[in-house]
Amino acid sequence: MKGLLITSIDPDSIASELGIDGGDILLSLNGHEVNDILDYRFFSTDPELLLGVLKADGEEWEVEVEKDEGEELGLNFPPLKPKTCKNNCIFCFAHQLPKGLRKTLYFKDEDYRFSFLSGNYVTMAAITDKELDRIKEERLSPLYISVHATNPELRKMLTGNPKARDIIPIIKELTDARIELHCQVVLCPEINDGKELQRTIKDLIHFYPRVASLAVVPVGLSRYREKLYPIKPVTKEYARALIAEIKQVQKRYIKKYGDPFVFLSDEFFIKGEVEFPPYESYGEFSQIENGVGMIPSFLYELEEIDGRLPKKAKRGVNGTVVTGELPSRFIKRLVDRINEIKGVNIGLEVIRNEFLGLSITTTGLLTGGDIIKSLKGKELGDILYIPNAMLKLEEDIFLDDVTLLDIEEALDVKVKKFEASPYGFAEVLGLL
Repeated sequence: MKGLLITSIDPDSIASELGIDGGDILLSLNGHEVNDILDYRFFSTDPELLLGVLKADGEEWEVEVEKDEGEELGLNFPPLKPKTCKNNCIFCFAHQLPKGLRKTLYFKDEDYRFSFLSGNYVTMAAITDKELDRIKEERLSPLYISVHATNPELRKMLTGNPKARDIIPIIKELTDARIELHCQVVLCPEINDGKELQRTIKDLIHFYPRVASLAVVPVGLSRYREKLYPIKPVTKEYARALIAEIKQVQKRYIKKYGDPFVFLSDEFFIKGEVEFPPYESYGEFSQIENGVGMIPSFLYELEEIDGRLPKKAKRGVNGTVVTGELPSRFIKRLVDRINEIKGVNIGLEVIRNEFLGLSITTTGLLTGGDIIKSLKGKELGDILYIPNAMLKLEEDIFLDDVTLLDIEEALDVKVKKFEASPYGFAEVLGLL
C-alpha cells in the first residue's frame, strides 16, 4: 500500500483543524510520495504544503497548508519497521544465540534509515541505487557503515554474501554528496587484520573528513558456535600487538590531519591490560555507543562528580551493585569512592556470563538468570542496583526474558535500575 498510515492526530493541531483523522493515509507532500517517517520529516519542513490524503472512506483530498517554520502538523504514524538483513556474516552474534530466547533477539536488521535515526551499523551490501539517491536527496547524515574490509572478495566472505556490493564506490558516492560517515571493522584475528586492516584504513582515510572516523572492535564469540566458521578469539598478546600497531597509524594521521581517525574499542585495552589513551584523544566520542571511549568517559565523569559528592549521606545506604567482568576494575573505583562517604556501604558483585560463555565479559550481555545464580544466598543489603545497560531499551527485561521483578522475587531483595554512569549511580543512591 502506498502512503503512510496516520495512527492519530494531536488535539488542537493543524491536522485536527483540517479534518484529518486517525486511519487516514498521507499519500504525498507537495507532489512527493510519502512512504515512511523519513519522507514525512524531509518534505514537511516547507512553510507551504499541499497534502494528498486518502480518507478512510476512500475519498481523496488535496489540502493546502500554510504554517510557521518548524511548526508541526500534528500527525502521528506507526513505528518504523526495520528491513531484514540478507547477509550471513561469519561473526554474526544472532547466529551464536541459544534457542528459546525471544524472537526479536534473532532478528537481523540492515536498514540505512535506522542507521540515520539510531546510529545502527549497516553493511550497505545490498543497497539499491534508488536508496542511495534517496539518502543523498534527503540528506540522511550521518550514517554508520560496517565496512569490515575494503577488499571486495574478503568483504563478500566476511558478510557471507557473494553478491555484496563493493563498499568503496558507495562511500565515494555518499561522501561526494557531503554525507558524513562513521565506519567500523569487526576484527577477526588472522582474517581481516594485518595487511587487510591496513588496506581498509588506507582506503577509508582517503575520504576523510567525510568519513569522519573508523572504529575497530573485537569479534564476539559465544559458546554457541557449533558448525559456524572457525574464528580465533582476541587474546591479551593479540590486543597488545594491535594497540601498538594502531598507535603508529594514529600518530601519522594526527601529524597529517590533527585527528587519529581510527579508534580501538575499549575491550582491546582491557584485554591487553594497556592504559587507555587520554580522554582528549577521543575527540567528540562519535563512536562511544560502539564501545569506543566508554571507560575513559566513565573515568572522566567520575573525576567530575568527585568534588560534588557529600562527606556524609543524608540517609543510610546499604546495598550491592552488579557488573560484568570486562569493566569490573573500573566500576570498583567508583564503588570505592562512593564507600568513602559516611553512611554508605555498597558491595560489588562481578557476574560471570555462563549463559553465553565465559569469553563474553561485557555487562550488556549478562542475563538475569546468571545474576540470580551468582547471587543466590548472598547478603546483598537493602537494595540490589542494576545498570540499565543490562536491560532491553526502555524495558525492565534481560536478554533471557528475566525481569527485574523476577530478580526481586528470586533473591528476596528490592531492585533498582540506574543509568550506567558515575552520575547515574550517585543519583540513584541519593548522593547528588
